[in-house]
Amino acid sequence: FTSSVASQLTTLEGDMRADGWGVIRHDVSRATSAVNLRAMIQADYNADPSNVKAVFIIGHVAVPHSGNLNPDGHGDHQGAWPADGYYGEMNGTWTDNSVNNSNSQNSRNHNTPGDGDFDQSDFPSTLELQVGRIDFYEFESFQYYAGLSETQLTINYLNKLHQFKTKAFTPTFRGAVFDNFDDMSNGLASAGYRSISALVGPSNLTDLNPNGAPFTTYINNQSYLWTFACGGGSFSTCSNVGSTSEYASTVSMGGVFNMCIGSYFGDWDSYNNFMKAPLGSGKALTNVWSGIPNWFFHHMGMGDNIGYSTLVSMNNTTLYTPQSSGWQGSPYNRVHMGLMGDPSLRQVMVAMPSNLQVTNVGGLANFTWTATSGVDGYYVYDLGNGTGVPQRVTPNVVTGTNFSSPTVPFVSGRQYMVRSVKLEVTPTGSFTNLSLGAFGTASGQATTNVVVAPRMVLEGPYDSGTGLMTDGLRTAGLIPLAEPYTALGYAQVAGGGGESTTQAVLNVSGNNAIVDWVRVELRSSGTPATVLATRQALLQRDGDVVGTDGTTALSFGVGTGNYYVVVRHRNHLGAMTANALSLSATSTTVDLKATTLSTYGNGALKTIGTVRALWAGNVVPDNKLLYTGLGNDRDPILARIGGTVPTNTVAGYFPEDVTLKGFVQYTGTGNDRDPILLNIGSTVPTNTKLEQLP
Repeated sequence: FTSSVASQLTTLEGDMRADGWGVIRHDVSRATSAVNLRAMIQADYNADPSNVKAVFIIGHVAVPHSGNLNPDGHGDHQGAWPADGYYGEMNGTWTDNSVNNSNSQNSRNHNTPGDGDFDQSDFPSTLELQVGRIDFYEFESFQYYAGLSETQLTINYLNKLHQFKTKAFTPTFRGAVFDNFDDMSNGLASAGYRSISALVGPSNLTDLNPNGAPFTTYINNQSYLWTFACGGGSFSTCSNVGSTSEYASTVSMGGVFNMCIGSYFGDWDSYNNFMKAPLGSGKALTNVWSGIPNWFFHHMGMGDNIGYSTLVSMNNTTLYTPQSSGWQGSPYNRVHMGLMGDPSLRQVMVAMPSNLQVTNVGGLANFTWTATSGVDGYYVYDLGNGTGVPQRVTPNVVTGTNFSSPTVPFVSGRQYMVRSVKLEVTPTGSFTNLSLGAFGTASGQATTNVVVAPRMVLEGPYDSGTGLMTDGLRTAGLIPLAEPYTALGYAQVAGGGGESTTQAVLNVSGNNAIVDWVRVELRSSGTPATVLATRQALLQRDGDVVGTDGTTALSFGVGTGNYYVVVRHRNHLGAMTANALSLSATSTTVDLKATTLSTYGNGALKTIGTVRALWAGNVVPDNKLLYTGLGNDRDPILARIGGTVPTNTVAGYFPEDVTLKGFVQYTGTGNDRDPILLNIGSTVPTNTKLEQLP
């Protein structure tokens, strides 16, 4: 299907992402074993167990078989049944060494040691993942009567799946139960009555007469949200309910979500199987063999997807009762339970907005879209965070058709989506329902990143005699090739983080020699506490801040606009411009060492002669200088040199090296302790010096 169904698979992935799912896709051969396929799924789950939730199998890839069971009560049908729940159970032990049964009429149900079919008739442990499958393999009736191949049936299913999710068709909000086992004592139709009455309301549930016209009379070209039907069966028929041939030739299934039960066809991995047949016909999107045991779908009435109900039903032992163990009181087994259909499906869809546009307004993302009727508002989501999981950027429902974010930077090429929001009231309760999302990509007048050339001085290494900073860290070979700020816990925005340089850059000497890594931030003109873009860069002795190549200005992943510019260092207090500056793709020099540039707050920079510098001594990474008391910046210096001999020194790239000379020193000329005391006022050691950043 990778090529023959390529268009529909692409649409499916898009619809799932638009519904809030992240998608991990594996194209696998039919020759891939069930064991290897489960191992692939386990690897995805173990890599991200909090986000990996569901498995959707498309096509006749490996069908696990397991157990020694005959839930339909027929002795000639005892053995291994299809067990797709195997793909949702992530840590139990499945064996193939104890069951030895070759008595079933069909050899496909035989289960002997070492044959590849598992022993377990029940799941060895709780399932972690939702599982659903569509599989139109060996549907001779559809080929014969309708000329539909397995590939075309798959295409047709995915097309109507997309139509349902986008409200190209909306089923009538009603349900029907056709209980042709009403003479049975174990109430096989009870799951249908319970779930459907909860999902559409008792007044919208029709109790069809099973002794008159066949079930197909009621559902052929007629619309139902839910149906349940049962009767005596074979692999391809269900008494007075229908047959695979009928669904392929004369019947267009009107039920979208369906349940059924009867003999044999619950073993769905079989030729011309009846349980899968509705999915090839009409509007049907799901079907399950429900009654031995019962399935429970009432969660969908509060907005959950059918895969969630599948997982809960497969794991159910005592949560929901009563249950049914089978026609003849056989052991209560669950391994044969399987969802035919897309597990991500929700019961009620909401109309989608359209035409999402993302433009640049003052460096911030501005969103506009075309409204849809019958909804309460909209949410906007960011899809560019790298996790695959959408992140909502609108704190509340937006009732109009535009949103200007005070915090989201404009980044050309970044993808977003907008979803309609509706308070859905159902017979079960009320919940916030969302449409699929309409996608939009940021574009606007500034497609080129803004460029800034900061200038700054660090007090610690500054030599007022030369007017330059010293490069002791560089000459000692201590400056790391990779920026240190991400590891120190500084958040990165708009492509910042992970910057690295080369040894050749660090080998440069003279006025352009590198002093250390620094950090530059662009902040919102409306809310200066909001960081819109970050870059880690290199500081030269003369105060120029350059890119990792050692020469160029800094390029930020935001568009033309007004921004506050912030400079920071790992053991100095940061500083910010007093005003938002107009920045563009043309390089702008921002000279924070100059006494003429206004800065935010009071005394953000220290004046040393004719230059201003960042205050030294922020050994403990916070927003203040402390010489005494809890969390002070002096004690770590003593601790770094050993704590007992104050004249010791320790070489290394340490935050306690306030003067950036390449070693930590507690006493003597040029020590790292005195700058802290001097900067808080020297005469009152309990004073503090606060960083002037919002």
